[in-house]
Amino acid sequence: MKLGWATDFPRAVEALEKAVAIDPTFAMAYRGLAVFCSNMGRSVEARRNSDKALELSIQQGRLPLREKLLIEARAVAAPQEATKAYSRLLELYPEDVPGNVNLGWILANNLGQLEKAAALYEVPVRNRLERFIPYVNLHSTYCLLGRYEDAERVLKGFIKDFPDNPAVGEAFRLLSHVHMTEADFRGALKDLEESLRSIESPRGEVAKSRALIRMLTGDFNNAAEELNSLLSEKDELFLLRVHQDLARLFRTQGRFRAARENLGQGLAFAQENRQVIYADVLIREMIESQLAAADGDGAERTISEYGSWLKEIGRDPEANGSWLTGRATLFTSRGSHEEAERCVAKYVSLFSGREEMLLLPLRIRGVMKLSKGELGTAVGLLTEAKNRLRSQPNSSVKAPLLAEHAYIMDPLADAYFRSGDLARARQEYEAITKLTTGRLAYGDIYARSFYRLGQVYEQMGKKKLARSNYRKFLELWKDADPGLAEVADAKKRLDQL
Repeated sequence: MKLGWATDFPRAVEALEKAVAIDPTFAMAYRGLAVFCSNMGRSVEARRNSDKALELSIQQGRLPLREKLLIEARAVAAPQEATKAYSRLLELYPEDVPGNVNLGWILANNLGQLEKAAALYEVPVRNRLERFIPYVNLHSTYCLLGRYEDAERVLKGFIKDFPDNPAVGEAFRLLSHVHMTEADFRGALKDLEESLRSIESPRGEVAKSRALIRMLTGDFNNAAEELNSLLSEKDELFLLRVHQDLARLFRTQGRFRAARENLGQGLAFAQENRQVIYADVLIREMIESQLAAADGDGAERTISEYGSWLKEIGRDPEANGSWLTGRATLFTSRGSHEEAERCVAKYVSLFSGREEMLLLPLRIRGVMKLSKGELGTAVGLLTEAKNRLRSQPNSSVKAPLLAEHAYIMDPLADAYFRSGDLARARQEYEAITKLTTGRLAYGDIYARSFYRLGQVYEQMGKKKLARSNYRKFLELWKDADPGLAEVADAKKRLDQL
């Protein structure tokens, strides 16, 4: 368990598998396997181990009450029921570390109650327990709350209190992402240098983080070189995330074919290993890449194939959020609004009671109204979606993280532009260009924002600013796929100014 608390999940799983091989009745070992498999995105194995732990817990009458409560809470699928189960545990054992950490995770990630989650994570941190996961979760929660100074304080506290802990290298890497989010790229690079000096530096992760800094600062060639150097790594889950980052880099450059190729490689691994959590994120990025390149037919095939895969592994596509939103986005792009609304309504019903999940339905419905020319309604829906955005998260967690800022702000800016409110359109597009981690997953939107700013300034009669933004866009997309309409139009407008 110590390995797991230090976020070394693969070695923790290996140790626990040896434990249950020696003692097949070791209920808490199965629970540990469920937790760490889940942390690695291995949801099928996590469910199987959780069920086994519960079965043993029921059979073993002498199992300590605390362990029974932990196993029962882990086995509950519904967030509200799990919340009740962990709350019962904490009534009896208020300082319990797994209880506080797991309840905090549910509150933050399933119910959107970030402040309450932070208070729970603070319990083991305040007690200065040498377990890294509470520090990781607390700093990430503070980033989501926009409390970056607190996030920095938490990580520096771990480094100071436990300088010889093997996780210090990872703590420095996470600290680099806090600074990255704040656009302190020099500070982020210094953090990575410190990480490399640590006892067990996560060198692959450090290189990957350095590539993200290069990506955010426009150093695309070195970012690509850094990421490509990691493709010889043996860890397939790590390689999946490298391919994901390469795809995000290529989207920023308008290289959608290369983006799709890398997403395809990551998706193939996720599906082969039934990594549904990763597959759900990658499929969304694949569909968005295809639609951004006006490849609606490709997006339709992708959605159809993903639905077939979900059925093959015993999952209902109609109960999968990525499949539903992918279909809704495709239907919206084609003007099939009734079909799009059916998918959105199903999605909303599926995630009833989870307010944080309403972001994408609001965005899709806003875009539907925008395509119908109902600009006032579109602005209202998209503004509501924007108001639901959290602060930019740091992008450091070892999971496929999507920050939706650029994705939400782009159609809102377009709605303002179409309605003739150029000042607000300019404000939204400029805000997109200043994002850090909030645009990592949508580099094409970031780049196109300069093109759209050129159009805004052109209509405002500010030719110098229009030229500057068109040039910035064309520089970002100098290696873009041939035939992209925005490139040809930007060149034409620049020649005419």
